[in-house]
Amino acid sequence: AAAPLAAAAGLSSGLSSGALVAVVVVPLVLLLLVAVVLFRCRHALRSAPPRLTSRRSALSSASMSLAAHLPKCKWQKTKGYATFLSHYKAECASTARLLHTYLQGMLGVDVFLDSARLHDLRLLFNDGLLKSDVLVLLLTVEFLTRPWCLLEIWEAQRNGVPVLPLLITPVHGQRGFDAVEAHAQLAALETSLDASALSVITDHLTAQQPPVPMCEFKATVMQAIGFGGDVPASALEDGAAAAVSFLSWDPCASDRLMLAATQTLCENMARLTDRPPLLWSAAHPLHRPSSNERARRRPTLLPVPRSFRRKPPVRQASAFEVFISYHRAESGPDARVLHRALEDSLNQKSRARRRRSVFLDATDATDLGTILAALEASRAVVVLLTRHVLARPWVLLEMFHAARLGKAVVPVKVEGGGYDFATAKAFLSNLEKELGERDAAALDELRERLADYPGPPVSVSQVGSLLARTIPNIIAVTFDPALDDHGDHHLNAVAHELVDRAWSRSRSSGILLTEDTATTTTETTIDAHSTTINIDDATEFVDGFFFVDKPKLCVHEHAELS
Repeated sequence: AAAPLAAAAGLSSGLSSGALVAVVVVPLVLLLLVAVVLFRCRHALRSAPPRLTSRRSALSSASMSLAAHLPKCKWQKTKGYATFLSHYKAECASTARLLHTYLQGMLGVDVFLDSARLHDLRLLFNDGLLKSDVLVLLLTVEFLTRPWCLLEIWEAQRNGVPVLPLLITPVHGQRGFDAVEAHAQLAALETSLDASALSVITDHLTAQQPPVPMCEFKATVMQAIGFGGDVPASALEDGAAAAVSFLSWDPCASDRLMLAATQTLCENMARLTDRPPLLWSAAHPLHRPSSNERARRRPTLLPVPRSFRRKPPVRQASAFEVFISYHRAESGPDARVLHRALEDSLNQKSRARRRRSVFLDATDATDLGTILAALEASRAVVVLLTRHVLARPWVLLEMFHAARLGKAVVPVKVEGGGYDFATAKAFLSNLEKELGERDAAALDELRERLADYPGPPVSVSQVGSLLARTIPNIIAVTFDPALDDHGDHHLNAVAHELVDRAWSRSRSSGILLTEDTATTTTETTIDAHSTTINIDDATEFVDGFFFVDKPKLCVHEHAELS
């Protein structure tokens, strides 16, 4: 009788322990699984690509990339816009767009720029000028020859809108705004303007009630600029600078100087409108390590294999997506505008969590060694084509270095910049002679830089020979800074096109022909294009690299062979 009772007691204890497991352990396991699922969902949401976020947040984060590092103040606007930027588009379209970005980010309110907001020229005054606190004149050489610029000054004066002239600093070797010439031009406005420009002004003046005579119009414009209607030209020539001294703004200056000049402009705007002194605060310190300095720790390219029969070079993550090469005196403002647009485009398209950056020497470096190191750390190179860009020693070295490294090169023809493809090819084909005749100092500097170039000596003619077979033959993207009359559509389209070309060409990275390869094999195959290249076609050999005379292959197929 005792045995069955013991067996029953053991069974009941077993059942109670099983029930305990079901009640305690199973819920704990389920709770742990739920926690793991929630953690993974949270991580997935954090690392989601930008396209999963709203379009508004993606665009705002890209457009705020520059504004995040600008000093800021609180501008109490009394009208629709803090200021109206009056400019001659053919001379400073990119400068106006750059200043617009700086002012809008620093003041925190809207700034009127006709290329961004104006859709009908007849609404220029009522919807733009008269709704602005201040009229800022971007003074360039031909500014006072434009009828609408003159009418903007006159309308501002007669409607009580303060006028603030701003001298745009001319780049080295180019003419800037001259007060003496401007005074003489305004004094003889009837003869200094062409017939079509004069008719625009006279039609507007005669439409007023009562009609306004030309002499009154000229006196009003002179008074607004600061000449005074009765200041003779001789007084200006004798140095009456107090009456014609202007604030200045240099679009080619460093970031620190440009920010300081913009702050001075804002403070003068506040004084003109009887506002209290502006109080500045910065979201981030103005002096921060450049993106180039932050990226020095990371290697960018593993060593090139000694044989083509091995795998091609493996590219690691680049410190910069794009390197911008340009002639600062001819396209400095254009480069800055494209720099911002390219970074916005890259970060709108990118799924990476880190921000993708574009190298511009005006913001990241000032010495050639650092610039060439940044070029090596870039995925692709964008070169702005203007009249004399290929006569600049640093640009020539940058392009030569890019070709040597097999970088993807995307040319951008700046409309109105004076670049001609045939002329450029002839210039590069006989670089040493042509550069010596055009600028002997530039030729001497190029020779000096090439003497310090690593590896065996490289001659100027070898640089020109390589570039003549590449740069003029690549199909360029056209960028017209004065084209956007109704927003940033053209600028954004150019930026997206450059990003697409840079990414597509950098994927088919070039393979370098080394001296060791020439001694071990007579031909090689590039898998990216299934193209056979004979080493016998090599025409020049410099520093361990053959320059293959295959312009169609090197350029249009984008094998980028050196």
